[in-house]
Amino acid sequence: MAGEPDRGVAVKEGDWIVIASHGWHDSALGVGLVARGPGHSSNAVLLYVFGPFAERPPETTLATLRPDDNLMVCLMHAGPIAEGRLPIIWHDAEFSRDRWSVPWFSVSSEIPGAHIDAVRTSDDDPFDVVETRPVSLQDARALPEYAAISYSAILEKLENPDLPLPRLSDRF
Repeated sequence: MAGEPDRGVAVKEGDWIVIASHGWHDSALGVGLVARGPGHSSNAVLLYVFGPFAERPPETTLATLRPDDNLMVCLMHAGPIAEGRLPIIWHDAEFSRDRWSVPWFSVSSEIPGAHIDAVRTSDDDPFDVVETRPVSLQDARALPEYAAISYSAILEKLENPDLPLPRLSDRF
């Protein structure tokens, strides 16, 4: 059924996951907060990613992280979380949608002369666009890209936090 994780655990807003390069027993490279989803019509979640860390941070540290502390904000498929490949390490019972808002996303192709927009999605489904506005190329590059991102792209960002995330449009 659309919107349901593939199998395993139920993924909920407020879940914190560990993002490790070689599995659960290795030091965590990062952590992620499920801020939205899975959506009603998709298996996508909105994830705030933090790190890199030398070891898994305790719940007390997770509770103090703020949205602006993020390394990246992205949309990703809920399957790796539901299947335990990105294990849930804590559920924040105090999670608030107001505190962890849905950001504007870039839909820029970065092709000269192409139309550039920022989109905002529904609080209930990361692929339900509810608002668009034109933006400059410079502003678009500062926003997270409106595309589902892979686990390997998150690991790459954690391993190289100062490098910009590759965009589909970088190929043009």
